[in-house]
Amino acid sequence: MSQDQLKAIDLLISGEFTKAEIAKKCDISKRQLYRWLEEENFKSIYYERLNELKDKFNPKLLNMINNIMKSAQPEEIDDELDKIEALERLLVLKREKKIRDFRNNL
Repeated sequence: MSQDQLKAIDLLISGEFTKAEIAKKCDISKRQLYRWLEEENFKSIYYERLNELKDKFNPKLLNMINNIMKSAQPEEIDDELDKIEALERLLVLKREKKIRDFRNNL
């Protein structure tokens, strides 16, 4: 796997760039990016990195929840937990959309 392919994977996962922008940042053609997206090895590493990101995020979220619960008053805890639950749901939906978008573009 080349450095440009790894960079493309990271940029895809970030969700901040279009495929054209990713191709430009990796100094490749958009067509080459689409070829990579069809490669099993590329897809495998993409999903592996996506899962790593998810695994890294979960402990941070739990730590954040614990800190809130330690410092907040009981009535504040419910409000903060509602906010966290909403954020968790948004992140899940965004991740699902990225995966669907990725699969739809294969």
